[in-house]
Amino acid sequence: MEIVAEYQGIDTDQTIWQYFRRHWLAWFPGLGSRCAFVRQADNLWQYKALLQHHLAVQFVAAEF
Repeated sequence: MEIVAEYQGIDTDQTIWQYFRRHWLAWFPGLGSRCAFVRQADNLWQYKALLQHHLAVQFVAAEF
């Protein structure tokens, strides 16, 4: 959700949550409150860091 939102220029937790509540609630019926969304997104920081590292390595390898 955060990646899709960033791609669309939505860059705050509140606006990401609002966007998905407004436009994608049928796809994410368990979205819950903004506080829960922010807490869950924050708890994924290690996976986000691993993904970022993996993508950076792939992009560098593709340049050579």
